[in-house]
Amino acid sequence: MLMIALEFPPVNTTGCYRYLKFIKYLGENNVETSVVMPTIEDLIHLHPNAKVDTDLLKKIPENVKIIQVPLSKRIEFTKSKITLQSKISHYLNYKGNDVARAWSKNLNTFISEYLKKEKVDIIFVSVPPFSLGVLVCKIFKRMHIPIIFDFRDEWSMNKGSVFPTYFHYKYAKRNEKKIFKKGSAIISVTSRIIELFKKLHPEINPSKFHLITNGFDLETVNTESFDNVPYKKGEKFIIGQAGAYYYNPQSNITAKLPFYKRSGIKKITYRQDLSIEDWLYQSPLYFLKALSILFIRRPDLKNIVEFHNIGHTPNWLLQMIEQFSLESNFIAHGFLKKSENLALQRSFNVLLYTAEKITNGEQYCLSSKIFDYVLMKRPILGFVTEGEVKDFIEKSGCGVTCDPDDEFEASQKIELLIENQIRFTPNQDFLLKFQAQNLSQELRKVIDIIIQK
Repeated sequence: MLMIALEFPPVNTTGCYRYLKFIKYLGENNVETSVVMPTIEDLIHLHPNAKVDTDLLKKIPENVKIIQVPLSKRIEFTKSKITLQSKISHYLNYKGNDVARAWSKNLNTFISEYLKKEKVDIIFVSVPPFSLGVLVCKIFKRMHIPIIFDFRDEWSMNKGSVFPTYFHYKYAKRNEKKIFKKGSAIISVTSRIIELFKKLHPEINPSKFHLITNGFDLETVNTESFDNVPYKKGEKFIIGQAGAYYYNPQSNITAKLPFYKRSGIKKITYRQDLSIEDWLYQSPLYFLKALSILFIRRPDLKNIVEFHNIGHTPNWLLQMIEQFSLESNFIAHGFLKKSENLALQRSFNVLLYTAEKITNGEQYCLSSKIFDYVLMKRPILGFVTEGEVKDFIEKSGCGVTCDPDDEFEASQKIELLIENQIRFTPNQDFLLKFQAQNLSQELRKVIDIIIQK
C-alpha cells in the first residue's frame, strides 16, 4: 500500500497521528506500506504553528519505507497570520488552499517513475487538506489502482463557518463527490459523519463508506487504575484544556445571519443547511460561566480552582476570561512538544472538553484529542450537547457531561468533582474498540473488501 501524506511526523499536526496509528500495526496484518511525503523542511513551512517532535519518528516501524518528494513551491497550509492579501485570496480563490497544487508537479513526476519500478496494489490518502484528494484523483484518473480516501473531517458542510461564496461551496461539494466516485472506499471517523455524507451525496453507493474511528496509539489501553484526583488542602485544583478550539467569533456570527443582515462583502457568503453548527459552544464560554457561578456560590473556591490552557490563546479567550473576572484563575501555557503537552495534562485534576452544538441535529465529530485525554487517566469534564462526544464520555465511564445551556447545574457538577463525590469506572470493553491495533485490523478488512471485488 502506498500512503500519500501532507501531514506526517516529525511535524506534529493533528493529521499525522492518523497515519501513525495505522502504519504501526499494518505490518502485523500483512500490509506492506510505503509513505510519500514532502521533505521535513517543507512540512515545517506548511504548518508554521506546529511543533517538530522527533520522538514521533521512533513510532514508525522499520519496515515502513518513507519517501520524501519536495514541494514544487513553498506555501503555508495553516497561516501564521492573517494579512490583507490572504483575506482577498479567501474570497477570490474559490478552489481553496493551494497546498496540493504546490506539490502537483513533483508528485506527478514521482508517481509516474515510481509505478514503472514498483507494484502498488492500493493507495491510501487521508484528508484534509482536501486539495490532496483532488490532486490524487487527477494523478490516478486513468489508472485502475484502488484508492482509499480517509476523511478525518467533512468538506462541504459548514464546519463552523460559512463559505466565502456559493461558488466556493459548489466547488467543495462537486470535488467531494469526485473523490467519492473515484475512491474504492471512503473511510470516516464517526457514524454520524458518514450518515451526513450519504444525505449530501445520495448518488454515491452507500457500501463505499466505512467507519474507522480515531483511537489510542498504545499497545494496550489500561484504564483499570483510572485516577480520580480530588482537591487536597493547600493545593490548587486544576481544570485543563489542550489543543485548538477552532472557533472564530466573527465567522460564527456571520454563519447565523441571513445574507441581507451581513455587512459588506459578507452578504455573498453561503451556508448550506444540512448541518447548522454553533461553534461558540466549542469555546470555553459556557464552562467559564459555570465557573463564575460556582465562585459566587462558593467564594472559598475562588483561590483554589485554576483553568489552564495548552496551545494558542486567542484574544477572544482572554476577553472571556476578563468578562467573568477570572484573570487570577487562568494560566496559558502556549504550544508544547507532544511529550511536554501530555506530561502537563497528567498534572491536571480534570480535563475540559468542549464541542460545537448542532442546532438542527446532533454533534457528529469525535476528535483524536479525547483519546489522549482518556490515556491521561484524569476525569473528563465535557461541556457538550447531544452527539458523538457526549455518547463517548458517558459510555466510556471516563468523565461527566454538562449541559452548556444549564450553567447552574454545571457549576454543581464541578463542585462535586472538586469534592470527589463523583466516581468513575472506565468501561474497558468499550475503550478497547478504539485501540490502534484493532483500528489497523479494520483497515485491513476494508482492503480485503476492495481486493475481493
